[in-house]
Amino acid sequence: MTGLLLRAPVRGTLDPTQPSTKGDVFIAMEPRATGHDRVRAPGARACATRAANLADAVPVSQVTWTSARQVAADVLERH
Repeated sequence: MTGLLLRAPVRGTLDPTQPSTKGDVFIAMEPRATGHDRVRAPGARACATRAANLADAVPVSQVTWTSARQVAADVLERH
């Protein structure tokens, strides 16, 4: 039944303002795969990327940045 809510909404591990209401289960069969230096838990890379983006801003390529500046200049010319 789509949309049926039987209990509180599920909150993930990336919400720093609320405790997580879900869990993840993972099993690592090999401590390290060839070419990798560690085993990561599900969501670990997303958490690290989010933390880096919050600390240092979201990386933008030079082509995208140049295009955005041109669009902004065009908008200013029209108004």
